[in-house]
Amino acid sequence: MRSQIEAFHSALERAAEERESFLRETYPHEPELVERVLRLIHAHQAAEESSIETQAEAHSRAVGSFNAMPEWVGPYRVLERIGEGGMGVVYSAEQTEPLQRQVAIKVVKLGMDTEEVLSRFEAERQA
Repeated sequence: MRSQIEAFHSALERAAEERESFLRETYPHEPELVERVLRLIHAHQAAEESSIETQAEAHSRAVGSFNAMPEWVGPYRVLERIGEGGMGVVYSAEQTEPLQRQVAIKVVKLGMDTEEVLSRFEAERQA
Protein backbone atom coordinates (compact mmCIF):
# COMPACT_ATOMS: atom_id res chain seq x y z
CA MET A 1 0.00 0.00 0.00
CA ARG A 2 2.84 2.38 0.86
CA SER A 3 4.43 2.09 -2.60
CA GLN A 4 1.03 2.85 -4.17
CA ILE A 5 0.79 6.08 -2.17
CA GLU A 6 4.39 6.99 -2.92
CA ALA A 7 3.89 6.26 -6.63
CA PHE A 8 0.73 8.37 -6.69
CA HIS A 9 2.39 11.39 -5.08
CA SER A 10 5.56 11.05 -7.17
CA ALA A 11 3.54 10.87 -10.38
CA LEU A 12 1.47 13.93 -9.43
CA GLU A 13 4.70 15.92 -9.11
CA ARG A 14 5.31 15.42 -12.84
CA ALA A 15 3.64 17.03 -15.80
CA ALA A 16 0.44 15.22 -16.81
CA GLU A 17 1.91 13.96 -20.09
CA GLU A 18 4.94 12.43 -18.27
CA ARG A 19 3.12 10.54 -15.52
CA GLU A 20 2.37 7.27 -17.27
CA SER A 21 5.88 6.83 -18.69
CA PHE A 22 7.37 7.76 -15.30
CA LEU A 23 5.30 5.08 -13.56
CA ARG A 24 6.02 2.40 -16.16
CA GLU A 25 9.78 3.13 -16.00
CA THR A 26 9.88 3.31 -12.20
CA TYR A 27 7.76 0.20 -11.60
CA PRO A 28 8.51 -2.03 -14.62
CA HIS A 29 7.72 -5.26 -12.73
CA GLU A 30 4.51 -4.01 -11.12
CA PRO A 31 1.99 -3.41 -13.94
CA GLU A 32 -0.99 -3.80 -11.60
CA LEU A 33 0.38 -1.08 -9.34
CA VAL A 34 0.91 1.20 -12.34
CA GLU A 35 -2.67 0.64 -13.53
CA ARG A 36 -4.12 1.30 -10.06
CA VAL A 37 -2.10 4.50 -9.70
CA LEU A 38 -3.11 5.70 -13.17
CA ARG A 39 -6.77 5.15 -12.27
CA LEU A 40 -6.26 7.02 -9.00
CA ILE A 41 -4.64 9.94 -10.83
CA HIS A 42 -7.46 10.02 -13.37
CA ALA A 43 -10.08 10.01 -10.59
CA HIS A 44 -8.14 12.70 -8.72
CA GLN A 45 -8.05 14.93 -11.80
CA ALA A 46 -11.75 14.36 -12.48
CA ALA A 47 -12.64 15.28 -8.91
CA GLU A 48 -10.57 18.46 -9.11
CA GLU A 49 -12.29 19.49 -12.35
CA SER A 50 -15.74 19.42 -10.80
CA SER A 51 -16.41 19.78 -7.10
CA ILE A 52 -19.99 18.57 -7.58
CA GLU A 53 -19.02 15.41 -9.43
CA THR A 54 -20.34 12.27 -7.74
CA GLN A 55 -18.14 9.40 -6.64
CA ALA A 56 -19.82 7.15 -9.21
CA GLU A 57 -18.88 9.52 -12.03
CA ALA A 58 -15.26 9.67 -10.86
CA HIS A 59 -15.19 5.88 -10.60
CA SER A 60 -16.66 5.50 -14.07
CA ARG A 61 -14.06 7.80 -15.58
CA ALA A 62 -11.26 6.09 -13.68
CA VAL A 63 -12.04 2.66 -15.10
CA GLY A 64 -12.60 4.08 -18.58
CA SER A 65 -15.99 2.49 -19.08
CA PHE A 66 -18.87 1.53 -16.86
CA ASN A 67 -18.72 -1.96 -18.34
CA ALA A 68 -15.12 -2.49 -17.28
CA MET A 69 -14.74 -4.22 -13.93
CA PRO A 70 -12.53 -2.22 -11.58
CA GLU A 71 -9.88 -3.88 -9.43
CA TRP A 72 -10.71 -1.61 -6.49
CA VAL A 73 -13.62 0.54 -5.36
CA GLY A 74 -12.29 2.65 -2.51
CA PRO A 75 -10.73 0.30 0.06
CA TYR A 76 -12.54 -2.75 -1.33
CA ARG A 77 -10.91 -5.27 -3.72
CA VAL A 78 -13.46 -6.23 -6.35
CA LEU A 79 -13.86 -9.98 -6.83
CA GLU A 80 -16.57 -10.22 -9.47
CA ARG A 81 -19.60 -8.53 -11.02
CA ILE A 82 -22.72 -10.08 -9.54
CA GLY A 83 -25.44 -8.01 -11.14
CA GLU A 84 -26.53 -4.92 -13.01
CA GLY A 85 -29.77 -3.01 -12.92
CA GLY A 86 -31.22 0.32 -13.84
CA MET A 87 -29.44 2.14 -11.02
CA GLY A 88 -25.98 0.64 -11.26
CA VAL A 89 -23.69 -2.36 -11.13
CA VAL A 90 -23.25 -4.62 -8.11
CA TYR A 91 -19.89 -6.19 -7.33
CA SER A 92 -18.80 -8.80 -4.84
CA ALA A 93 -15.80 -7.35 -3.02
CA GLU A 94 -13.46 -8.02 -0.14
CA GLN A 95 -12.67 -5.67 2.70
CA THR A 96 -9.38 -6.37 4.47
CA GLU A 97 -9.17 -3.50 6.96
CA PRO A 98 -10.19 -2.76 9.67
CA LEU A 99 -11.73 -6.24 9.46
CA GLN A 100 -11.83 -8.95 6.83
CA ARG A 101 -15.20 -9.66 5.23
CA GLN A 102 -16.96 -10.02 1.92
CA VAL A 103 -19.32 -7.24 0.90
CA ALA A 104 -21.54 -6.26 -1.99
CA ILE A 105 -20.92 -2.84 -3.53
CA LYS A 106 -23.36 -1.04 -5.80
CA VAL A 107 -21.84 1.65 -8.01
CA VAL A 108 -24.51 4.09 -9.14
CA LYS A 109 -24.57 4.78 -12.88
CA LEU A 110 -23.87 8.23 -14.31
CA GLY A 111 -26.94 10.42 -14.24
CA MET A 112 -28.59 8.32 -11.56
CA ASP A 113 -27.48 10.57 -8.72
CA THR A 114 -30.80 12.36 -8.29
CA GLU A 115 -32.15 12.88 -4.79
CA GLU A 116 -34.95 10.34 -5.39
CA VAL A 117 -32.59 7.64 -6.65
CA LEU A 118 -30.07 8.24 -3.89
CA SER A 119 -32.75 7.95 -1.19
CA ARG A 120 -33.91 4.67 -2.78
CA PHE A 121 -30.28 3.55 -2.85
CA GLU A 122 -29.97 4.41 0.88
CA ALA A 123 -33.09 2.34 1.62
CA GLU A 124 -31.51 -0.61 -0.24
CA ARG A 125 -28.31 -0.15 1.72
CA GLN A 126 -30.20 -0.29 5.01
CA ALA A 127 -31.94 -3.49 3.90
